[in-house]
Amino acid sequence: MEETNRIASLAVMCVCMAFLSCSIIGPAINSAGLGSAKGVQKRGAVNGKEPVTPDVAPPAGYAPTFLGQTPPARMTPRSAGVQAQLSRIEINDPNYLKLYIHFIDQDGRYVSGGTAAAMKQYWCDVQESFDSTTYVIDDFTVREETAADSVPLALALVMDHSGSIGESRAFAIQDFVDEFLQHKQREDQMALIKFDHHVEVESPFLANQNQLRSRLKKVGLFGFGGWTAMLDGVDQAVDLLKQVKGFDNRKNVLVFTDGYENASTHDLDAVLDHAIVNGVHVHTVGFGYNIDEPFLQYIAWRTGGMYQHIYQTNQFDDMFADSYFREKNFYVVQYKPKNYGKLTITVKLCFPEGDQTLVANVDYPPPRQNVPALINILFPFDSCVLDAKYDSEIDKVYRVMTDFYPTCTVELHGHTDSVGTDEYNINLSQCRAEAVKEALVRKGIDAARITVVGFGESQPVAPNDTEEGRRKNRRTEFIIKSVH
Repeated sequence: MEETNRIASLAVMCVCMAFLSCSIIGPAINSAGLGSAKGVQKRGAVNGKEPVTPDVAPPAGYAPTFLGQTPPARMTPRSAGVQAQLSRIEINDPNYLKLYIHFIDQDGRYVSGGTAAAMKQYWCDVQESFDSTTYVIDDFTVREETAADSVPLALALVMDHSGSIGESRAFAIQDFVDEFLQHKQREDQMALIKFDHHVEVESPFLANQNQLRSRLKKVGLFGFGGWTAMLDGVDQAVDLLKQVKGFDNRKNVLVFTDGYENASTHDLDAVLDHAIVNGVHVHTVGFGYNIDEPFLQYIAWRTGGMYQHIYQTNQFDDMFADSYFREKNFYVVQYKPKNYGKLTITVKLCFPEGDQTLVANVDYPPPRQNVPALINILFPFDSCVLDAKYDSEIDKVYRVMTDFYPTCTVELHGHTDSVGTDEYNINLSQCRAEAVKEALVRKGIDAARITVVGFGESQPVAPNDTEEGRRKNRRTEFIIKSVH
């Protein structure tokens, strides 16, 4: 079991550490700050080849915590020295934000059990700030997942084999990957991809570690050693992940590079859209100093992945173990955002030794075209009267139709629980959608931009055999239908 726990998780660590507070690196980046990130650069070329990147000492203050080399500790009310890290945020679900958090003790071990009954009070507050207004989130949820739950994940390792990696480091990386594969959990599938200016798939997705190891070519830079086509490598990984089944929200790419993107045929935005549409999280790792850090951070943030920075060859072993571990062991805080756009999210943890606050600056995108988004309005039983307490939800849709998509058309969907006849519920759900439309028109939206459809009880999101389930089914949704 200790060998199994030695590794575990595909994510990539936020370099900043959460002591009394942590501001996650990825979500603070946006496309306006990319600089060179969207361009193709050829840097440091020597006779058409990239020079080898040497190992260098990390900068002052660099002190990452690598998880996965020791078994987890167990949280108790007497646990001391526990610090919280905000590792990554998933932003591409139009209905929920998910914040992935790790508890780490003073010995550098992951601390499990923080959602047990005796520890529930530790998760004391979640707030969202938008445009100078702060909202207290009352309905957030917290759950923990560990490697012992054996939830399968699919992970593509995308390995930079450009000339700057160098022959000796390429051999070392291949040895580290070989060792990493020996500790893979049985339920997980992995694929192996190498790239320089071209991309080669050494193994498709397989669960058998011996088959994976036999396909890994430990030949240094033989057949490689050219330029850096990282985006092509990531896009190839997404293509493979599209074909694997049974890994909902557990499809991951771990890509590392020691240089600048300078040879891909794929565009950054196209690769990111490809990953997002297929539910793939891309976790990026930069090696050394000669990297385009904003570019790597942006890729991780946009796809719900993590970014990590290492400086020396011997850290690859720790990085692989840490990345896998973090994707198999984590806490996740989930809530329904009050707004789209630039948000500041704070999670307050009330530990016995003192409070800690995790802070994330997030640019939460509006729904993509033809993707249903929930309007957080719960109608009373047998009613289509819109309560004034839901004005903020109307404002949220209004901003989508004015700030983000000022010429779009929207389809509103109404739904009911299962009480009543089919015909009655169709009419009631239509009435609910009409109530939302009328509220938007009163705010100034052209009625011609909105169509309504009532689905009655035909599309429940919860069982109708409890009052709570029926309450959730009395809802409305909106869909962006066209963007002119």
